[in-house]
Amino acid sequence: MYALLIYIAFEDPQPTSRPTSHQLNKKNKKHKKKIAPKNASPSDASITPSTANRDKWVDVDSPLIPPVVDAWARAIRETVKDPTRIRADVPHLQRGYAYPDPNSLAGLSLDQQAKKLCAWLGLRPAVYSKSFVDAGQRPPTANGAAWRCVLTLDSSTILPIEPFFATPEAKETKASKLRTAVKELFGDQLAARLRGPPGVVYWHDTQLQCQDDKIVDLDPDIIKQIIWELFEHNFRFELCSLDLAAAPSEYVDHTSAVARQDAVRNIWEGCKLIIWDDPFPRYDANFQGETINNRMGSLEKLQSLMKSWPDVPSAIADGSFYGVTDNETQERLEYDIVLFYCQSFYDFFGRPPILPHRIPQLLNRAG
Repeated sequence: MYALLIYIAFEDPQPTSRPTSHQLNKKNKKHKKKIAPKNASPSDASITPSTANRDKWVDVDSPLIPPVVDAWARAIRETVKDPTRIRADVPHLQRGYAYPDPNSLAGLSLDQQAKKLCAWLGLRPAVYSKSFVDAGQRPPTANGAAWRCVLTLDSSTILPIEPFFATPEAKETKASKLRTAVKELFGDQLAARLRGPPGVVYWHDTQLQCQDDKIVDLDPDIIKQIIWELFEHNFRFELCSLDLAAAPSEYVDHTSAVARQDAVRNIWEGCKLIIWDDPFPRYDANFQGETINNRMGSLEKLQSLMKSWPDVPSAIADGSFYGVTDNETQERLEYDIVLFYCQSFYDFFGRPPILPHRIPQLLNRAG
């Protein structure tokens, strides 16, 4: 229900041939002429063309983006981006993002980041609460365009002046479909947020003052932390969604679905999918561990899950970290696992996966 409404509101184009860089530059120039008057400031546009139309296979060029783990960075480059590979197992309506795309936020001006991060932190508790679904179910998702609109929090667009009543003669507009989608996805929390902007929002245990729908004196370290958390949470829920799509026989009834879900969660320290109000992580762990030995536990658990996925390579089906002492062989198996993940995600969802990133280097980290 949730994903269906969002998809109707903002339907992503089908994964056909990708435009050339010349075509993208030409398109961006046209778009800039439409939205940037002569006296416009950099913060006048809520989404810059470079953010909205960026190449989603690479991170934006921003100091706010923490580094990707080497194996994952190489694997995403080597993923075969052939639209004929995309499977029909996952409906188009369920291929969106559980949370905002961090790259779309990192590429904004500081003024727009203060606005959109104020919106996100205001919605964060409600969005996370909807992520806890029954085993074998996917959380509600939205495509990139819908998330960008929601974080703009334009009440004149999202909340109708007059309610829409469906009749045989009436036809919903794009705006009315968006309103319905937003209401279904976020419920009363978003309506309350639009009725009155919060005076404060919270990032873990830190209270942030807001004025005019913007966070006041936004700390760059907090921006980095929010960006990292969005990378990490999107990655975790994408891995869960991929396993649900790739191994349906493991979710045939409630008992097996719960057992499989537990196996997926066990990939991460503490078996948590959501880093709620826990202290922000201070060191790299799981897939981001500093050494192959630190990463091996998560890799072995993912490898075990992959043996139920279609077209699993023999290197993964038969390979093992056990008893292997040389780092080169271990890292070769790591790369095989990571590449198969990236390729499988594209094959099922028709878009690049969001990858795990290392803990950001903070300017004011103590200790």
